[in-house]
Amino acid sequence: MSSKRPGVAGQSGGPPRRRSDGSSRRREELLGIAARLFATQGYLATSVREIADEAGILSGSLYHHFDSKESLADELLRGLLAAQRGGYQQVLDVGGHPREVLAGLLRADVALLDTHLEAVAVFQAERRHLARVDRFAYLDRHRRWVQRQWTTLVGEGQQLGAFRKDLDGSVLYRLAHEAVWNAAHWFNPRGRTTAAELTEQYLNLLFDGLLTRDTAPADVDVADGLPTVRPRQPADEDARPAPSADDPSIEDAAGPVREAALPVVGDPRHAPGDGASEADE
Repeated sequence: MSSKRPGVAGQSGGPPRRRSDGSSRRREELLGIAARLFATQGYLATSVREIADEAGILSGSLYHHFDSKESLADELLRGLLAAQRGGYQQVLDVGGHPREVLAGLLRADVALLDTHLEAVAVFQAERRHLARVDRFAYLDRHRRWVQRQWTTLVGEGQQLGAFRKDLDGSVLYRLAHEAVWNAAHWFNPRGRTTAAELTEQYLNLLFDGLLTRDTAPADVDVADGLPTVRPRQPADEDARPAPSADDPSIEDAAGPVREAALPVVGDPRHAPGDGASEADE
């Protein structure tokens, strides 16, 4: 990986300016407020004035820290993508059985729902729009880099006989990785389901599927050796209990950081693609 660090948006080249602790804290506060507003009401619908109002400052004071709304989004998303690349590289550098490496990538993705929940939501909702702007062209490059890790790993697993050869790695990427990051719109780290528990649910579905190998339950017929659901009327939606409005597991709220463990496996290898972080370009 490249040690190159992206310059702060809106600044010219050369060594970065030193910031006081107070200035750095204010900058992080503004970034957090912007992340929340971008995630809840959309990037286009959020104004600099709204962000400043939420922070209790004048718009002119906000421009002392960020020169535009684009700069706020840029720093937010670069931080997310750098964290994802770092998590992936940590897994790929260790290597191991394809199943364990794939599980490690998925754990790294779920861990970001704890540490960068709102940034993930912004990326999922705004990537296509923002990527049309030259400044954000790195968003699509990074997405292709992530997809390449999944498809390369699936191909290696197929060659080793660990994965079925009739599966398309790009489809698996969309079903697994995209499903995890889309959870940013409903997952609450402070809810009843932790990130670790969510990870295990995804892994169980990914590797073991939905079907059971046990005997059929009492309310299922067995025909020709296969379980068959008995005919019935469509379930009445009104008869089902509606989720509670204060159910913490379905709210869009950021919570305390929890680290999701990455697997310890052997045989190191490097991620396919160039060595430099595309989020740094």
